[in-house]
Amino acid sequence: MIFLKIDTAFILAAGVGEKIKPFSDTTPKPAILIGNKPIIRHSVEALQELGVKNIYIVISPNSMQIKYYLSDIPDIKYIVQEKPLGTADALKKALKEAREGIGDRWFVIYGDIVSARENFDKLLNEAQKGKSDVYLLAIPLKDERPNDWICCELIDDGVTKILAHARHGVTHRIGGAFIFTEKVIPYLERTPEHMSHIPVGVMPPKELFLEETIAMMIDSKEDVSGVEPIEFIVDVDKPWHILEANESYLQYAGKKLDRDIIAPNVHISEKAEIYGHIVLGEGSKIGPGTVVRGNIFVGKNTNISHCIIGENVSIGDNSTIGEYCKIWHHTSIGSKTRILHSAEVEGVIMDGVSIMHYSEIYGVIGKYTDIGAATVVGNLRFDDAPPRITIKGRKEFPPPRAGGAYIGDYCRTGVNAIIMPGVRIGPYSVVGPGVIVYNDIPPKKIVLAKQELEIRDWGYEKYGW
Repeated sequence: MIFLKIDTAFILAAGVGEKIKPFSDTTPKPAILIGNKPIIRHSVEALQELGVKNIYIVISPNSMQIKYYLSDIPDIKYIVQEKPLGTADALKKALKEAREGIGDRWFVIYGDIVSARENFDKLLNEAQKGKSDVYLLAIPLKDERPNDWICCELIDDGVTKILAHARHGVTHRIGGAFIFTEKVIPYLERTPEHMSHIPVGVMPPKELFLEETIAMMIDSKEDVSGVEPIEFIVDVDKPWHILEANESYLQYAGKKLDRDIIAPNVHISEKAEIYGHIVLGEGSKIGPGTVVRGNIFVGKNTNISHCIIGENVSIGDNSTIGEYCKIWHHTSIGSKTRILHSAEVEGVIMDGVSIMHYSEIYGVIGKYTDIGAATVVGNLRFDDAPPRITIKGRKEFPPPRAGGAYIGDYCRTGVNAIIMPGVRIGPYSVVGPGVIVYNDIPPKKIVLAKQELEIRDWGYEKYGW
C-alpha cells in the first residue's frame, strides 16, 4: 500500500535526441510512438494513475508535437528550456518556475523512457521509508556494456557512486526516474558544465547532467537510494530501442488484458479465427479469412480481413490490413496505414505508411513512407554477427534483433529495393528501383542505381528461320 503522496512531477523532454536519428530529424524523441502511444504519454498516464496532480513538462522551443499528443489531457504545464544545456539545467529552471504549491518531494522522469507503472509504484513505496533525499531507478546491467550508459554502484539499496560510461566497477545503470526532496536544490545550483564522475580518458560533452548533481550529493555523504525495477523499462536512446520498447510494452499490455473490450458498431466475422482477447474500436471490422494468433489492440474505423496477425499486435485508427499479408508478433501499425497484397511486416510502422505487393519489412518505418513493390529488408548478416550501426561517429554493437531498417518520415522506395541490416535512411529520401542499400543515407537524398546495357541484334534468324 502506498502511504506517501507526491502531487508534483517534472518530465524532462527538451533533449535533442541526436542518437535516435533519423526519427528525431522530424519528431521530438518524446513524441515517437511506442505501441501507438507517444513515449511521453506513457509516463503522463502512469503518473496520473498514481494520483500526481501537477505535471510539468520541460520542452524545447520546437515541441509542438508533444503538445499536440497531450492536448486532450487538461492541466499539464509546459516550461521551455531555450537551449539544450542538460537535465540538471532543465530541472533547475523548472523548479524556479513552478516553486509554489509543489510540495517538498517530486517525481522527476526523463522524457525518453517507457516504463510500466509498477516501477513508479515501487519507487514511491521505497520513498515512503523517508531515509533518503534521492530515490532513483537502477537497472541491473546484466549483459549490457557499462560504457554505453551512465551507471552506478548499488550496495544494499544504497547508491555508493555514479560513474558515466564506466569500464568496470559498477552494477547498474541509471533508469531515468527519480524522487527528489528540496535538498537537491543547492547541488543543482553548482552543478558543473562537464561531468566529472568519469573514468580517466573519457571525454564528457559540455552539458549539465542531473546524474552529476546526484554524484555530488553522494560525495557530500547525502543518502541516495537505488530501486530496481519490477517490470519493464526501456531508455529509448538509439533507434533499436524503439523496437525494444515496443515489444516490451506490447508484451506487458498483453499480460494485463484479461477480457475483450469491444466498442459499439463493430463487426467480427464468424469466419475469423481469434486466439486471445480483442480490443476493438468503434466502427472497426475483423473480416473473414483473418487469423489472430493472440491478443490484438485495434483502434477506430480499421478494416482487417484475409490476413495472419501475430500475438500482441497494435493497429491504429482508419487503417486497412488484408489481402493475405502477415503481421508478426509484437508489431505496432499506426493510423491511416495500409498493409496489403501479401506484404510481411514486423516492428514499428508509424502513421500513414503504405506497404504492399510482396514486400518484406522489419524495423522502424517513419510516418507517411511509401514502400514500393517487393521492397525487402535484410535482418541477418551473412556472417551471423550482430548488426553494426554507427551512431554519432561511434560504431555500436546492438543486439541481433536490432538488425532491421530504420527509415525516416516521408520516404519512398522503388520496386525491388533491398535494404541491408541496420541501415538508417534519413527523412524525405528516396531509394530507387533495384537499389541495394548497404550504408546509411542522409536526409533529403535520392539514390538511384546505374545500369550498363548491351544491345545486340536478335530475331527469328537465331532460331533457324
